[in-house]
Amino acid sequence: MVTKKDSYSFLLFLPSFFLVAYFSYIWRDYQLDDALIYLRYIKNFQEGHGLVYNPGDKFNGLTSPLFTYTILAGSFLIKNLQILTVTISAIFLVAASFFAGKLFSKTKYGEAFTALMVVSFGYFYSTFGMETPLFLMLIALSLYLYKIQSDYFIISLALLIITRNEGVFLAAPMVIDYLIRYKKIPGLKITVIGLVIFLAPFIFNFFYYGDFLPATANAKIGQGKSGYWGKDWIFFDVKYLYSSVFSGKKYVAASLLTISIYGAFVVLKEKIAIISIAFIGLLLAFYGGLNIPNYHWYYAPFFFFGLIFSCYGLERIFSKLWKYDWPSDQTFLSLVLVVLVCFFYAQTTSMKGQGRHEDYASIGSWLKENTNINSSVAMVEIGTVGWYADRYIIDILGLTNKYNADYIADSDVVSWLSKYQPDYILRHEPRWVHEGATEYLEREGIYTSVSSFNFPGYVLLENSGKYTDAQISEIPSVIKKN
Repeated sequence: MVTKKDSYSFLLFLPSFFLVAYFSYIWRDYQLDDALIYLRYIKNFQEGHGLVYNPGDKFNGLTSPLFTYTILAGSFLIKNLQILTVTISAIFLVAASFFAGKLFSKTKYGEAFTALMVVSFGYFYSTFGMETPLFLMLIALSLYLYKIQSDYFIISLALLIITRNEGVFLAAPMVIDYLIRYKKIPGLKITVIGLVIFLAPFIFNFFYYGDFLPATANAKIGQGKSGYWGKDWIFFDVKYLYSSVFSGKKYVAASLLTISIYGAFVVLKEKIAIISIAFIGLLLAFYGGLNIPNYHWYYAPFFFFGLIFSCYGLERIFSKLWKYDWPSDQTFLSLVLVVLVCFFYAQTTSMKGQGRHEDYASIGSWLKENTNINSSVAMVEIGTVGWYADRYIIDILGLTNKYNADYIADSDVVSWLSKYQPDYILRHEPRWVHEGATEYLEREGIYTSVSSFNFPGYVLLENSGKYTDAQISEIPSVIKKN
């Protein structure tokens, strides 16, 4: 039976729902380059090629099994994959904000305020199309279930880990705390279900792709090892986030950080707060210690908890200044919070929903219209170009092709030619460090630029036919000798 209190709670949460719907509509055309890798896998499945990036190649470049399965299931209902991923991301962001409000807030107003702040943070919409909103939702759900002492947190943790393997950094402190507090494992039935959920994707990967783990984890670690994305703790280089997330206003970021530290301090006596901080610390150590490239969506959990703790800190401050006596004080408090949300959102929306990477989309369309359907194209950033080109794509960085990630990890940007001899190579102008092999190829006339390809900042190289594939495969050894 729905009580009056439940109805009132729903009404308080309703603005967050409408905000997500509105902002998701604004961001409906947003296409993150890496997100389109997921969609190409799904599109190939829909077309009967299987769950693969390149038809005929069973290679696992899917970071998140659960997110992949969710899109795959949704694709039977919504055929437009762009609309599907935005819709799914919006649903998970709403759910994440809902459970975020229930973690530490002591009042319904605090819960609603936390949810509103989360969905008002423009940064999260820039992760749409990735598994990030699902990851955040399962983080908050796992903590909430643990807070209310529900053994179903085991199932939620299993789902979290198969969303992103980094979920283990939340599972570890939570399970350790449970064993210390209760000196037993959760219910056997729930534990078995959680174990089955956890193992299922690895078993599927082994039988379908021939390996238990997706290649992307190794590829990202290899990128950090190479040093090409930056050295000396590149993950802590967050200067670009000031402009993209906080409109270049460091005081906004500093204010959020300060209030979140206060909020974390005052709630530190709660177990889930300690577990949350342990998770953040382990995650930061993992990304920072392995020098993982500072892709913007990796920072989502840090922003998420920063908002949760800061909202609780504000709730504590307001509770000391005003009593919750209806209607005058509550009305005034609500107006103050609305103003804060509006101001905060105004400062954190410079990441506009500008849509696809137009250059890459145009290049992909050009390749589709001007190359043979059986052509192969090698490049560094494969998401958008690969989605629009509909050609066999060779990823020089190895996210969707064998061998190349290991070469990059060894700071070797030429040996990929020993495994792949593409018809075309797309490179940047000036040449990126990862495209170092093309310097020799162009100088020796092995690949020549396509004159009809006219995109400033990019060069399309075509195999000149001077060398056989076998001869091209020997070029890396020649380059290394010189």
